[in-house]
Amino acid sequence: MFLPYHGDSMKGVFRTADFLIIEPCSLISLCNGDVIAFARDRDEGKVNDQVVHRIIRIVTDYLFTKGDNNRTPDLLPVTKSNLIGKVVAFEREGRTHKVRNGSAGLLVARTMYVFRRARYLLINRIRGFLPIRRIGSIVFFLWKPKIQKLKFSTAEGPVIKWVHRNSTIATWLPEKKLLKTSFLYRFLSTQETE
Repeated sequence: MFLPYHGDSMKGVFRTADFLIIEPCSLISLCNGDVIAFARDRDEGKVNDQVVHRIIRIVTDYLFTKGDNNRTPDLLPVTKSNLIGKVVAFEREGRTHKVRNGSAGLLVARTMYVFRRARYLLINRIRGFLPIRRIGSIVFFLWKPKIQKLKFSTAEGPVIKWVHRNSTIATWLPEKKLLKTSFLYRFLSTQETE
């Protein structure tokens, strides 16, 4: 069975538009770390809401799952009635790749989660530490680019253009009251306009 993957909960293992190869299986044959596909609403006859997550714990007839990128486990356990099967491989760009299942897959998933989480926290700390907004406003205040203001007439009426380094950054059509910008409009506020 093939199932197209979409979402971010298993990012790092799968990408959106990967085709997952799923083998039917029983609850007894599964172990911690296996990646499974299940339907959240199979009991109600709906199989549209399909989820692909990794098993983190098995308790008799219930499987507890979690996406590799999710911070918390899924609320509802997977049962025999909503289990679709085990993901054994995936196809990406014409090539088939095996899925790392079992305890090795669980170890890699947890390690990668710790690294992604640490990177996220580090980046947020750096962003909070650096006064980027202050630096940006100081640079903008001190940097006065040379912008030329050109006025000319066309068949449609007068046109005013602002040019920086031979590139038009803004065009004003007074009769239509239309301003077209192709660069940062804040440059206009630093120049004298009529």
